[in-house]
Amino acid sequence: MATEISKEQQKGLLAQVRHYWHIILQWKWTTAFFFFIAVSAATIYSLMVPPVFTSSGSLWIENEANILPFEGIQSFGAGTNLQSQARLLQSRTLASDTIDKLKLYESPDFAGKPKKGEKPIDPADPIVRELLIRNFLSNMSVSSVGVTRLVDVKFSNRNPKLASEILNALFDGYIDMIVRKRYSSSEKASEFLNTQIAELRTEIESKERELNQYGSDKGILPLTASEAPTVSRIGETNRRVTDATFDRVNKLNAYNQLKAAPLGEIPSAPEGSLIQRLREQYINLSRDYVTRLATVRPEFPAMQRLKS
Repeated sequence: MATEISKEQQKGLLAQVRHYWHIILQWKWTTAFFFFIAVSAATIYSLMVPPVFTSSGSLWIENEANILPFEGIQSFGAGTNLQSQARLLQSRTLASDTIDKLKLYESPDFAGKPKKGEKPIDPADPIVRELLIRNFLSNMSVSSVGVTRLVDVKFSNRNPKLASEILNALFDGYIDMIVRKRYSSSEKASEFLNTQIAELRTEIESKERELNQYGSDKGILPLTASEAPTVSRIGETNRRVTDATFDRVNKLNAYNQLKAAPLGEIPSAPEGSLIQRLREQYINLSRDYVTRLATVRPEFPAMQRLKS
């Protein structure tokens, strides 16, 4: 009985296939016409729409060193700083600085070509500035690499050269922002220490006045002529100790800046110095290595020499 049902089902299925095949043969020219229209539309659309190129790069996010001891009292975990730096790469301030640095509002590949009869784009206009920043952030993506401290940054544009220039300018702006932030933290730490020293000095002077007033009220005799030079030398010694303390604080501040600075960066390095030239040479070689890495494998001898 099961075999008879199976044969009946097979006959019904074969009849349906024949029915559909007759329909296709009956409407074959109509089907071929619509298929041709769909393929032609897809081909024309792919030819009319310009391709989009994506430039990618990676950043190594370092842990920020504490300048003052009490800055490490509250901790939020190792991944907090990585997430904060990733969000900083997508900040509106960094995007605005990159737009102004490269004058992207004048680039047709980024801001688009103005229509005939329209005025040139005014970057000072708040509405235009908002549209430029939104366009910049919509073409950029930031993602972390697994459990490492690497962050992948990508930027897409119809012009591959412009996409690469924007990504490099974004990295440079991010590094400058971090350097300014560290310098600002060092200056604030120095101001805090100087304020504390000034308050201590004021308190010491107040206590000295109270001591003198107490001596006058109790009838304590003033210093004799033989005691005055000794007290004067003590005062001079205290002044030198205070000056030495100031000098020690300033040198400690400079040491902390050097210790917190990343490899290859020395705060307050003079322009045109050897460190400045080596830093520029390192940045140029790094960009050259990343650019060649897109087409040449890292094991290639030329890439090994460039990396070394």
